[in-house]
Amino acid sequence: MQGVLAFDIETSGLKAQQDLITVASTFDGTTARSYLFVCLDKHTNKLRYRDDVNDVIADFTRAMDEAKFLAAFNGVRFDLPFICQGFRLCPDRVALWVLKTYDPFEVCKSVQSRTFALNMLLMLNGIECKSGSGMHAVEQARRGEFADLAAYCNDDARLTWHVCNMPELLLPEGYMWRKNHPGHLCQDNSVARLQTRRSADAGFEQFAFHSASPPKGVSTRASL
Repeated sequence: MQGVLAFDIETSGLKAQQDLITVASTFDGTTARSYLFVCLDKHTNKLRYRDDVNDVIADFTRAMDEAKFLAAFNGVRFDLPFICQGFRLCPDRVALWVLKTYDPFEVCKSVQSRTFALNMLLMLNGIECKSGSGMHAVEQARRGEFADLAAYCNDDARLTWHVCNMPELLLPEGYMWRKNHPGHLCQDNSVARLQTRRSADAGFEQFAFHSASPPKGVSTRASL
């Protein structure tokens, strides 16, 4: 869909009160853009925000403001609250981002109490998997490998855009089911599906869940 801007962030940890947002990426279906917020301090060799970080934040938040619709994976519960607190943004401004964000993780968790990793969703839907992990991104930042970090974040934003623009998603089972069925993403004879209705004006406006047999050729096994 035109006007959808997918976004992703990487951080130095999970606590917005003390950890840093290292990089953010956006992807609009054609172009990926990264926003690097950190550098390594030349005296301590530890991560800190860049001297021009306020300019970078302004560029990123402007892109978020101007996007007609936003797309994310676990962005409503993690990325957006972290951005709000980490960059000390006005909560009302971020609330407007939430309202225009389609987040399949949030939809599944809120409606079905079903959670899963992005890689599981990609795998089940026949999309290439991520090139790394969040912990890998933390280490990249600590080592000052900022070009690789930005490339990884760009890749996440791109994959998120493709996932969020699919009219129907096959859904992995939730954590407890997968824990009791190691090596499986979902049941062999039934897979839940999330259908999304979109419009150019209202964006991602309606969601519907149903279950059916997996499509021919779809593997229900995990290869993570």
